[in-house]
Amino acid sequence: MSSFTRRGFFGLAAGGLVAACGSSGSSGSGSSPGDEATAAALISYFPDGIYLAGRKERLPFGLADADGVPLSAGPERLEATVMSASGEKVAALTASRRVEGLPRAYYPFEMELAQPGIYSLEAKVNGQTLEQLFTIGVPGSLSFPGAGEPLEPFDTPTTTDSRGVTPLCTRPEPCPFHELTLTEALAAGRKDLKKITDANEKHSEKLRLQAAA
Repeated sequence: MSSFTRRGFFGLAAGGLVAACGSSGSSGSGSSPGDEATAAALISYFPDGIYLAGRKERLPFGLADADGVPLSAGPERLEATVMSASGEKVAALTASRRVEGLPRAYYPFEMELAQPGIYSLEAKVNGQTLEQLFTIGVPGSLSFPGAGEPLEPFDTPTTTDSRGVTPLCTRPEPCPFHELTLTEALAAGRKDLKKITDANEKHSEKLRLQAAA
């Protein structure tokens, strides 16, 4: 995994040599805890282009060593700056480190960028400025619902019609979330959906009590 600078990227883009900006996230496991001084790159943990302009989004970034291996160590808080393609400072952000129960740490940066395009997140770690490119897409350009957008209705498996899905649920008892299809649940409105949610909470509480007994 390598870090690609904003200046280098935009230089290639201007010459028509870059067709798309890819994510530099890694699916490999993180390093063992160590000194944050090993941080040599800023990396993204999301497919590029899935976040859209004009809405508040939370983008996860992380630190990697010189070989591109994600780190589990790092500063508790990371201050960063979002830069536009023209080099304009768009936002100053701070994110807390999240690592509990995870093989690698990440920093969820919340931002709301008004214009689609290519941006750079820049952060200084141990006196060294690290940067990572990311793309903010055009609203409505995704083939799937984004955060806060309604799901398209479709007939999910239910307890009366599993549609060939086996097992339908991993719970030992019938799960209330499988009583209706997604199409039926969306058409039912908030009242019936609340009944399902309440039943699920009661079921979860029962399982917690059984585990504690």
